[in-house]
Amino acid sequence: MTEKLRCDLGRWIAVLSLLSTIFISRALWFANSSFPMIPAFEKFGVVSDDVGNACVYMMLACAFVFGITANRWVLLPMLAAFAILVQADINRLQPTYYIFVLILCCHAFPKRRALLLILLFSGIYFWSGVHKFNSYFLEKWLLGMDKRIPFAPAFARVAFTYAVPAIEALAGLMLLHLRLRKIGAATLVLMHLLIIATLVREHGGVNVIPLNLVMILTLLLVIFASDTHVVASFDKKAAFLTLVVWLLPVLNLFGYYDHFPSFSIMSGKPEYATVYFPDEATSQTVPEAARPFVRHFEGRHYIQLSEWAGHAKKIMIYPQERVYASLKDSLTRHMSDAKKAKTELHLYKP
Repeated sequence: MTEKLRCDLGRWIAVLSLLSTIFISRALWFANSSFPMIPAFEKFGVVSDDVGNACVYMMLACAFVFGITANRWVLLPMLAAFAILVQADINRLQPTYYIFVLILCCHAFPKRRALLLILLFSGIYFWSGVHKFNSYFLEKWLLGMDKRIPFAPAFARVAFTYAVPAIEALAGLMLLHLRLRKIGAATLVLMHLLIIATLVREHGGVNVIPLNLVMILTLLLVIFASDTHVVASFDKKAAFLTLVVWLLPVLNLFGYYDHFPSFSIMSGKPEYATVYFPDEATSQTVPEAARPFVRHFEGRHYIQLSEWAGHAKKIMIYPQERVYASLKDSLTRHMSDAKKAKTELHLYKP
């Protein structure tokens, strides 16, 4: 199989996987009343529901055409539609779709796609691994190991748990080195296969399986077989991608860049939120779509925003305080000023 054929196949797989993921999570993309839409920037306007739905169809059509033609100019209206949709609802900027869009952008430059995909994947894995060096991830992973392979020696489960972040980060770095690239790619393919096996076994995460397959096939079809020398081939396109996936995520370490585009979901830093109501009567004044998610415990009535988002949109809620504040406003818009003042937004770490 020639390099061009491998890359073309990788592009088609990415496009079809993106389309299937959007279909699985269609409640996120098409306007509906199940969960409030939170603008990315409050000062900018948002389009109507009809225009938003048209943008979804444009994005799907352009992605499909790009799969056929690999014409980079087809990506421009797709990216414009994606930007409009994310502005209308920041929860659409899920890591899955963010990575899909970046992968397609890499495929838009046939002469540089191997280099760009190597830089993209190495940045994703490096930061994802670095962010896993925290007690939250280690404890959660070890609990999973204890549950799934209790027959393995305890010291082996602990050792592997502490090795996972280093393995992922180092494998990402290996992709940059020509002699180590195959080892790094093979290691990451194995990691994705374990993720998919876990998701299938636990009957969850259907919407992220297509991305895992794309990562596997891109590693095998493009990166594993590439003889691209990163330093010698570096150019302006590579410099821009390096800024996006390597340098901007540094700002997340200091609280100046959001978690999702920094690949820091498992960093233990993202906060989640619960809205507490002063009494039961007040909790029933929330919008109808939210009422099934009102819970009662120890005399308090509340809504866990992540539970609401997970059921209504099949997503991880965008974990930033400004998003939670907007959701609280949407829940309290029909309340009196006195009840609004007594309704509390509580941030916590899982």
